Order: sequence, then structure tokens, then C-alpha cells
Amino acid sequence: MANTALTDFSNQLADAVAAVAPSVVQVQGRRQPASGVVYADNVVVTTSRAIGASPRVGHMAVAIGRSWSNSLTASAGIVSVIGGPLPTGRGRAIEEIIRTTAPMHRGFAGGAFINTSGELIGIATAAEIRGLGVVIPAGIAWKTIESLLTHGRARRRYLGVAGQGVQLPAAQREAGGQANAVLVVQVMENSPAAAAGLLVGDLLIALNDQALDSPDRLLEALAASPAGSARLRVLRGGRALDVPVDIGEK
Repeated sequence: MANTALTDFSNQLADAVAAVAPSVVQVQGRRQPASGVVYADNVVVTTSRAIGASPRVGHMAVAIGRSWSNSLTASAGIVSVIGGPLPTGRGRAIEEIIRTTAPMHRGFAGGAFINTSGELIGIATAAEIRGLGVVIPAGIAWKTIESLLTHGRARRRYLGVAGQGVQLPAAQREAGGQANAVLVVQVMENSPAAAAGLLVGDLLIALNDQALDSPDRLLEALAASPAGSARLRVLRGGRALDVPVDIGEK
């Protein structure tokens, strides 16, 4: 008996690829062709090497790019790791990255990374970490290109923590006034977070009264905040604290 569920899923992936295909273009890079995603009229987003929706670990996803002959190419895999930051050299880092089992050759760099509904969740790169492909989350890519278009350079607010979303126990929900928070798992040396006295294990629940329930929300709150003095609401040892912090700019 034919496996209709698998056939339906395969058709769904093919439909998602076909829907996104017009937005994935070939970019003539410095050494060889790569891929890009159309962002707006006359604006294509790609990776510096060549010139949506929040996923979950375990989700299926598809990388879409253009081959050396400009043919559409696709590669399916699983979202294996969502984490960060990823140091990129010269003291810089990408706050969050997606790692996937989808095999990707260099032509995929700058291409789209979509979920099974056809929603863009990231921009593919040619990088690998321990055999897993690296994808830049769409939220980070869009904020960067908006800053480039507006200011001519990427302006990024900088706190200097690595965090992960967690669900608060009942007692901490009452103290924090919300169900989820961002758990600090790393504080970078000589960062605004270190200067403010943030500690590994702190639970971040708000920045300037904007609720933080996930690392994505933290990135959004930082992007919306001007560089300089800000206020973090933190749960530490079950107590809610207001921590003043000077947000930096990279």
C-alpha cells in the first residue's frame, strides 16, 4: 500500500520550494556564483562571502539556492541546533545561529532557508560547524539590511550575553508577572552585561518594560533601544530586580 502521508509531505515540500523560488536569485560573487534572497526592489540579501517565523529544534526545513548553471537547487534537513553567539572574528559575533543537517554546497550561500509552510526562517551560509550547516536567522538578517539601507552600515545594539528561552516555575511566574523568560547562560568579558553585574543563571524578563520571553524578543528589544542607559528587569534567586545597564553598539 502506498504511503500517502509521505507522498503528501513530499508534495508539500516541493510546493514550498516552488513558491519561494522566484525570490531566490543567483549572485555573481567575487570567486564563484552564490545565491541571494530578494528583500525589496533593487535589494538582494546575501552573505558577505558572496559580495520569519521562529523555528524549533526538530523542525524540517529546506535550503534553496542557485547552482553554478543558475538552476534551482534544494536540500532538505532538520533544524538540529539553535544557539549562539557565534564568534566571527575581530571581536564580532552573531547573536544566534541555526544549525541544520541539510547538506549545502557553496552555491547555497546567501540562499533561502524555509520551513515546510514556505516561510523564510533564515539565510543559508557556506559555513559548517561539526558537520552541520550554519544558517543566519531571518530576524537578524532583516535587521542588518534595514540598518544598512537606513544608515549605510550595520548598527547593532550589544548586551553581551548568550541566553535561552525557559518556562518559569509557578512561584517565579508570580514574581516576574509572565510565563517565560530568557535564561543567561554566558556573560561575555568586558561587555555591558558584565559591567552591569549580570550573572549566569539570571532570568531576564524585561528590557525598558518590553517583556522578554525568548532570545528573539531580546534581540528585538535591543534593536529598538537607543545605545546608552537602559533598565533590565531580572529574576535572581526568586527576587525581581531592576538592573541599570549601558547598552553598547557594535
